[in-house]
Amino acid sequence: MVLNEQQQQVVNHVEGPLLVVSGPGSGKTTVITRRAARLLRDGIVSPDHLIVVTFSRRAADEMRHRIQRDLQDTTISITREQFTTIHSFAYQVVNRYDQRPMVLSGRGSDRLLRGILASKGLYDRRDPHTLNDLKAEISYVRSNQIDLNNPATPYASQVLDRDELWEIMRRYQQEKQAQGVSDFDDLLEDALRLVRDDPSVRGSVQDRYRYVMLDEAQDTSPLQFDLIRLVAAPQNNLAVVGDDDQSVYSFRGASPQMMLQFSKLYESTTVMKMTTNYRSTANLVRLSHRIIDHNAHRFSKDLTAVSKSKSRIRVVQPRDSEDQVGQIIRAADDQGAFARPGRMAVIYRSNIQAVALIDGLVNEGHPFRLLSSASTDVFQRPMVQDMMSFLRLADNPSEPQVRDVVQLMNKPTRYIPHRLLLEVKDRLPDVSPDVWEVLARHPNLSRRQQDAVWDFYQALIRYHRRNPDTPDLARLKDFLRQKSFNYRKHLTDQARNPEGSKIYYQQYDTFQLLAHGNDFVQRVHRIRKIMRQAIRLTDSDPGLVLTTCHSAKGLEWPHVWIIDVLEGIQPSSAMLAEGNSDEEEERRLFYVAVTRTVEDLTLSVPKKYGSSRPEVSRFIIESALLPPGDPRVKARRQQGQKSSGRPAYRVRGGRRNAGPDGGRVRQKPPGFRHPIVDRSVLVVGAQLSHIRYGEVTVRNVDDEEGVMTVETESGASRDLHIATCLKNKLIGRCT
Repeated sequence: MVLNEQQQQVVNHVEGPLLVVSGPGSGKTTVITRRAARLLRDGIVSPDHLIVVTFSRRAADEMRHRIQRDLQDTTISITREQFTTIHSFAYQVVNRYDQRPMVLSGRGSDRLLRGILASKGLYDRRDPHTLNDLKAEISYVRSNQIDLNNPATPYASQVLDRDELWEIMRRYQQEKQAQGVSDFDDLLEDALRLVRDDPSVRGSVQDRYRYVMLDEAQDTSPLQFDLIRLVAAPQNNLAVVGDDDQSVYSFRGASPQMMLQFSKLYESTTVMKMTTNYRSTANLVRLSHRIIDHNAHRFSKDLTAVSKSKSRIRVVQPRDSEDQVGQIIRAADDQGAFARPGRMAVIYRSNIQAVALIDGLVNEGHPFRLLSSASTDVFQRPMVQDMMSFLRLADNPSEPQVRDVVQLMNKPTRYIPHRLLLEVKDRLPDVSPDVWEVLARHPNLSRRQQDAVWDFYQALIRYHRRNPDTPDLARLKDFLRQKSFNYRKHLTDQARNPEGSKIYYQQYDTFQLLAHGNDFVQRVHRIRKIMRQAIRLTDSDPGLVLTTCHSAKGLEWPHVWIIDVLEGIQPSSAMLAEGNSDEEEERRLFYVAVTRTVEDLTLSVPKKYGSSRPEVSRFIIESALLPPGDPRVKARRQQGQKSSGRPAYRVRGGRRNAGPDGGRVRQKPPGFRHPIVDRSVLVVGAQLSHIRYGEVTVRNVDDEEGVMTVETESGASRDLHIATCLKNKLIGRCT
């Protein structure tokens, strides 16, 4: 490959700090390996004094193979030690200068944290799936070197109370030390401590690694970068390469700020930009520029495409998820994606969005490939386990599987201690009619707790007698809504805010799509098995590729579908709740998905998602991907004008409404001039006017949860938080 002028300048750079800002498809990997080969071939540095650190083992191996090809006419030897990941490098440092670390497995970490939570009485209160959230938050705190022990340090935990989080982290460290094991964050912290605090170690490491190259710099956490900086000092022959527009791992502590501040850290920095895209066509590059240009905190880039051909870029608006699946399958068939490898990919924001598509592919027997092992976790979620447990209990409550009783006993909470449930489960056989009696008469339970167990059992008996032949879909709806089971309350309790509740309800709607008849449980097991096979497929296997935006990073396909480009999904409502900086990351994630395209791009914007009718994503509107006359665009703009008196989102260069910190000002809607303030008028059958949904009819009022269900003129069902509606003047009388 002949290098262009920008690439050649990077390869020719020898000494001092170097920042390379590389756009999508600009040949980043080629430049890194060519520069390393040039340094080695010209004798500027020996292999033992060079290290290239990248994000994943796969990327490190690819770079190592490339440079071996570039140097095959020499006697220079390249090993895995020169091309490595940050965690492997940290392991090498600890192993060489301290002692060989015993690395804790993911399951081992889960086991330790589960025990700590249970010992503090927190495991009952929080669902087991929060273990993943807890592990992520612990890693985030450590990666950002946040001192939770200092009350003056501002930090709000996303999983537990701050003090609880700190105590769990302290206990977690003690347990690991007692067992002589380390997790990945320990490796980084221990390596940094050795290099920073021991002059002999620091001198040895710095003398050994005289040239340091850091790939995917935008995905580096403060902890990781501190280690890299120390290693590269004092010569500072440090070259960092990355794209700040593709920084999408804030949940791991990564931030584009390291790249943006690099020139301030190193005053003698040489900054080079690689802006020629060898992957996509000209109109795709222009589209990606329109998308990412709405972010304020970034390097400016004048991206150009080598290809002058024009891709087909289209937006489709399926009726619902089922129609979306049908269109994808037909498109994949037309493109030969089921017969040839790597022809087409479907990209989504989160793994749960793939459920309906996987169900459709399994139904029709089409091959597909999953890129991330995390994809299979979607059917391991407690919500799916809960749904299956309820269906089994509803079928035979008198002879239940004990695990199902344990699974649902505290959903919603009946205040039965989790440890007691596990003890009962261990004592009884897998299927036992005695489980109800054992729990309802357990001497360690209060009368109120015993009554709660008995009430749950009686509710299941009544339901079984009244609904012997009810289809699974209807049963799952009853599980969510009927007061006897009230799984909806459990989801509300699990959520930290109304937005979190909405996400849980959407997920429940999604899983219900698998309830075709009375085979929900069997269907979930079958899909799990097929997904485990799909994750083992390779690049050479035919089939439609399914991937999240995160897992798609660094890859490309001729034909790409990005699905569910809807407000609240892409961008994610959970992320948007955190503020403007997270909106920029959501836009970067969408940018990553779009820039995976080589030829044709299809963006799917369903009119219905589950039981709701979501708005089209702001990314579609601000990039002018739908015409201004489109009904959903007009509705979105009208809503934005109602809310703030001006268009909600700028398109092609309009100025944003910015606050003093450069972030967007979030304004409340003005509300009704004569709103309803008396809660007593909110009764079933009442005709109201909602500031967003127009005329609505009240269909249900749940005083316990403070939520009313209304039906819009289009027939859609909406759950409204009563106190919020009254406080913000969102409802009025029909005129």
